[in-house]
Amino acid sequence: TQSTWGWTRLFACLKRLLMPTFYLFRDLTLADIEELQALADRPNECRRCLANKFAIGDLTENARNQILADFHFNNFTFAQDNHFSAEKMSTLLSLLKFVQHNAIEADMPMEQSFQQFKTLLLRHSVQRPPYSIGVFSESDLRAVADFVTNSFYRHYKLYMYAFNMKKQLSVTTTASRVATIPSFCSLTDSLEVNPKDITALEGFVEEPALEIPIDPVPVSEPVAKPAPAPKK
Repeated sequence: TQSTWGWTRLFACLKRLLMPTFYLFRDLTLADIEELQALADRPNECRRCLANKFAIGDLTENARNQILADFHFNNFTFAQDNHFSAEKMSTLLSLLKFVQHNAIEADMPMEQSFQQFKTLLLRHSVQRPPYSIGVFSESDLRAVADFVTNSFYRHYKLYMYAFNMKKQLSVTTTASRVATIPSFCSLTDSLEVNPKDITALEGFVEEPALEIPIDPVPVSEPVAKPAPAPKK
């Protein structure tokens, strides 16, 4: 009996792990949706309320938090303009939150993220439990797909740049080379160049001082005295 109970728990856990995830009232309850709808005619308050519901954080200085708040507010405005019910609005906001967050965290290419978005949207558009639920109608499906394509995926690269600013350093290795010494001409083959003939050196070559010839002072030679006559 204990062994059977253990296998039953194991199968139940595996079933929960393999079951698809649904976003109906996942992040926003019915009371949260009603609170947001009451603030629909006050955009700034509605935007701050959405930021609190999704735990975004400070909106005054953090640019990324401001982008996230605008993202959720635009999604809410779309749902409000299309007269979505509380179920549809809650599902849409949570679904798009997951798509945006997962695309940034996984650094997904746009095609892969868009395919994931379509899979999740279809999962909430067909009533076939436990694999899918029919939250959105066929007309809702088209409207949501067009809206997300013209909003989030049109600016997909901007979102990726704003949240995934990375500096990539590309390093390449090359074989070390020793510089060859150039050959010089033999000094016997060279010619002496007069610096006065080079125009670029004008002003740097000084003229030698003129030498004034000085005649040597004549030196008188001593006159030889006659030798004295011998004495007798």
